[in-house]
Amino acid sequence: MKKLFFLVIAILLIAGCSDDESGSNLGSESNLNDQAKLSFTENEPGEIGYWDDRSLLTGGMLTSARGRSDQLLVSAAGLNNASASVEKPVVKVSDKIIKNADIRFRVDDYAERRADLDLILHKYDAYISTENEQQNERTFNNALTIRVEFENFDRLVEDIMEQASFVDFKRVKATDVTEEYIDLQARLKSKKLLENRYQNILTKANTIAEILEVTRHINNVQTEIERIEGRLKYMNNRIAFSTIKLEIYEEVLYAGITKSKFATRLGNALNSGWEIFLHFIVFVANIWPLFVLLTLGWVSLKFYKRLNWKKIEK
Repeated sequence: MKKLFFLVIAILLIAGCSDDESGSNLGSESNLNDQAKLSFTENEPGEIGYWDDRSLLTGGMLTSARGRSDQLLVSAAGLNNASASVEKPVVKVSDKIIKNADIRFRVDDYAERRADLDLILHKYDAYISTENEQQNERTFNNALTIRVEFENFDRLVEDIMEQASFVDFKRVKATDVTEEYIDLQARLKSKKLLENRYQNILTKANTIAEILEVTRHINNVQTEIERIEGRLKYMNNRIAFSTIKLEIYEEVLYAGITKSKFATRLGNALNSGWEIFLHFIVFVANIWPLFVLLTLGWVSLKFYKRLNWKKIEK
């Protein structure tokens, strides 16, 4: 009887222990799942959520294929959001404009307008880089190249045009060289970096052949740098100072005379006729060998005809 009693008690103890173990296993599994879910929900929007595989393996549970595909989708979505949230830097570069103008007009009084032009140039801090003044029997003419700061270009052109009595033409051109300017700056920076690398390589060269080879590359790069810097310097000058090519003229007959009288015109016509006659005499004198040949030919022809006539008579 006692043996039966102890046997029942042992069976009850074993059953109770097995229930505790299964409950503890279920509790641990639910806790691990909650921790895994928490690892996703606690992340901020746009961050990459992930499963902690090591913690899952420690608890004795492997990730299912479906759960793995879900975490890959979440990771990809997080990467896309993170890359979309990064803004690309915007480089702001001021426009590089070269302005030029070609102008030609007639004035009523050249001397007065030329003096006014000097005052206008002084007003806008402009200067004349070249000037070519000519005078003949009919016109006073002056071709000027004017340089002025970019900001004063338009106002200077307007004031110059007010001096005209008749405008032959006015052409204004604005050329945008921003793209070329940025490209030259980028190439210059790249060439300088390349030069620094060659300089570092030169310090590590061991043989004369290596030194000569690296030096040759350095010289080529420095030549390119000087060429680019020269181009940039030229462009900076053309951008900072605009160019105006101006030609002004006054129509006259002779210097200081705008009208001529009939007697003067008649005298000029007689002089012109006499000059034409003298030119004709000079022309005839230049072709005297032709007259000699023609004379000899005529005499020979006459002599030949006379001989033939005598033969016929006989």
